[in-house]
Order: sequence, then structure tokens, then C-alpha cells
Amino acid sequence: MKILFLTFYFQPDLSAGSFRNSALFKTLSSKISSSDSIDVITTSPNRYTTFKVKSPGYERIAENISIRRIKVQNQKGGFLAQMKTFRVFYVETMKIARDNRYDLVYASSGRLFTAFMAARISKINAAKLYLDIRDIFRETITDVYKTNKIVFHFLNFFIRFIERYTFNGASVINIVSPGFRDYFIQNNYGKKADFLSYTNGIDDLFLNNLDLNVEKKSNSKKHVIYAGNIGLSQSLDKTIPYVAKKLQDTHEFHIYGDGAGKQQLMVKIKNESCHNIFVHEPVKREKLVEVYGCADILYFQLADLDAFLRVIPSKVFEYAVYGKPIVAVVKGYSKYFVESSLDGCYVAEPNNVENIVETINNIEADCYYNRNDFIEKYSRNSINEKMSSSILNA
Repeated sequence: MKILFLTFYFQPDLSAGSFRNSALFKTLSSKISSSDSIDVITTSPNRYTTFKVKSPGYERIAENISIRRIKVQNQKGGFLAQMKTFRVFYVETMKIARDNRYDLVYASSGRLFTAFMAARISKINAAKLYLDIRDIFRETITDVYKTNKIVFHFLNFFIRFIERYTFNGASVINIVSPGFRDYFIQNNYGKKADFLSYTNGIDDLFLNNLDLNVEKKSNSKKHVIYAGNIGLSQSLDKTIPYVAKKLQDTHEFHIYGDGAGKQQLMVKIKNESCHNIFVHEPVKREKLVEVYGCADILYFQLADLDAFLRVIPSKVFEYAVYGKPIVAVVKGYSKYFVESSLDGCYVAEPNNVENIVETINNIEADCYYNRNDFIEKYSRNSINEKMSSSILNA
């Protein structure tokens, strides 16, 4: 069987999509026979302008396994800039893949268009299509433009057409959050597809460093750590500066990451004269082990948009490894998931500064939470073993 493995983000890039698909590829590669082959087509690292790392354009991993990285510009700007970047990926991928006689096309997609490209390639090759859907893109993008009625209606119509073509051509659709299922039912998508739900998971990097506790700073303030994207999906600028200001005598906030919302966050920090917020550049995952080790509280939030009512933030799986308190500023399925699955996860209301402050203040000092059951259930290795088998059996 000849397999095409499509993902916009892949190692050594920094993103949830990269971590998910790099690990899955490794497991899938170990399961194929000598008569099978896998061609990975992805991009050069481009997630953050502040994280630069070289990677080969082409790698031959084994006689029957290859990785090809298409050079694209670093992610910056808004939706139109991202579309220009994707256009390069689309054109170059179609040149490579359209006539390769693939038997199976696997695609992992957060913004829909990688999945659309996979549907095009699968139809040209008369191949089976396995889609891994990491987000509901139409809800996300129309939420952003909901105040502009012309743009909203155009995007809603255009993306609905793309969705119908993409999802109705799939043999298997995996959704990373069970909260997505209603969306497919409501829109009558994936009529011929088998639906699965293999979520994100916990990598060995974190599982193998459970005992690491880094010596804390000299002052007595509690460290609140956020590590991840700083974008419209998080809207950190709407909460963190104001929360930190109210907790300036007792807490420090350390933010690791980059993204489209970073400049706005920095402006708000300056305007509020917050001296207890420290913004750091993105770091490699190996460094995150140390960052999490010195935290008193681990923090994540999603913007108060309807598009995020269905998701499970990938960050929760990394945080859960540590027995530290977690503050989750979420609602919808995210709220249900963390409250029903995780001990020591304190949920606060999005955009409610007073509630977030109260939640943080209510966390008892030096708490430790045993999450062994959660860790066992959501080990990335365990999930990938099952998911890779489902790909080969598609």
C-alpha cells in the first residue's frame, strides 16, 4: 500500500499539529511492511517568526519512507497572509502528489484546506481518504468576521462548499474532540465515513521527566506559567494584564510563546504598568520540561467565541502530567472535559477578570494531584498505536 501523509506542520516546527503528526508518523512507520511506503509532504518550519531552525527539504528515512518539506514563509499577518502561504503549499504539493498512484491519503488539518487538498489528491488517485480534523475551521473564521456581514456571508458560503466536498469524500474521519461530532451530524457531512475520536495525548518527553522539579526563584511570589500560542484563539490581552495587576503582590506570570496577538498583549502590559508579567520567546519542548517544573500554577485559556465551545485544548495534556494546579479559562466542551477528567483543574469564566483572580486566589498552596489514570488513558503512544492501526485498516 502506498500512503501519502499530509500535514502543514511537522517536526521540528512548534505546534500541536506538528507534535501530533510527527509522533503518529513514527508509530505508523514502524507498522508498515516492506511492500508498503509512506511519503510525507509538509512545510518547512514556519509557525513563529521568532523560532528559526533549519530542516532538510528532502529526507529519505528508509527505502520506502520519505519526508519532503516545502519552503513557505513564516506565519505572520492575518487570514489573507495565511492563505497566500497555503497557496504555495497547495501548488507545490499537487505537483508532487497528483500522479503518484497513492492507495491511501492521510491528512491532518486544523484549517480545513490541507484536508481539502487531500480530498482532491485522493479523487485524482482514486485513493481512500483518512482525515484527522483538529478544528472546525468554518466556525472559527466566521466568528472572527461576524461583525462584517459581507465577509461573514461570503466565507460561510464558500467554506461550507469546501467542507461538503472534503468531508463527503472521506472513508474515515477522526475528530480530536468528541465535541465536534454534532457539527458533522447537523450539516450531514461524512455520509460514507466511519467516525473515530482519537484525541491529542501526552508525549514521552513529559512522561519521562515526571520527577523533575526545578529550584524556584529567590522571591516568594507564586509562578503562573502559560506556554503556547499567543493569538486570537487565546485572547490573553483581554485578561492576563488585568489579572496580573490585581495579583502583583503575590504572583508572577511567565508567558512562553509567540503569535498574532503578542503585540497587542505587550501593549496592554505596558499600559497597565504590569511589572509581574514576563514574556519569553518560544522554547523547544525539551526546555518546556524545565519551565513546567518551576511552576506553581499552570494556566491556559480560550477566547470567548462560539467556535471554541467544542474543542479540547492540546495544552491540557501536557499540563496534566504534572501534579500542579491548573487554571482553565474555558467553557463548553472544554469545561466539561477538564472538570470530568482532571483533579486539581480550576475552571474560570472567559473574559471575567474578577472570576479568574478569585479562582487563582482559591488555590491552596503546595497542592499535588495524582493524575495517573488520566496519564495512562491519554498516553500519546497508546493513542498512536490505535490510530495508526486504524489508518492501515482504512
